[in-house]
Amino acid sequence: MPAEVVNAAASDADETSFGTAAGDLLTAAGWHLQRYEALSPTLAEHQWASGDDTRWACFTTPDTDPDAVGSGGWTLARPGDHGKQQRITASANTPAAIVASLALSA
Repeated sequence: MPAEVVNAAASDADETSFGTAAGDLLTAAGWHLQRYEALSPTLAEHQWASGDDTRWACFTTPDTDPDAVGSGGWTLARPGDHGKQQRITASANTPAAIVASLALSA
């Protein structure tokens, strides 16, 4: 990921919005909620896909169960060079604007 893209996303970030708020930004940009799955009473996954279904953003909620081992977070995917998929991961505490900017970047 070029440093310019990350820096632009960081400077545009609203640091008060986290988690599925990024999904709202993606939906406003023409993406759609492709999948929602409640994995347990305290754990869920949300997956948004781009309008052309070539890119996706998956958010796993932080598990509030004290015995849980995961802290939740984001996995973003898009086509890469030579037919390989490019993935980016981010914590659940990454501001929504940064997640959306990274997901929407070329």
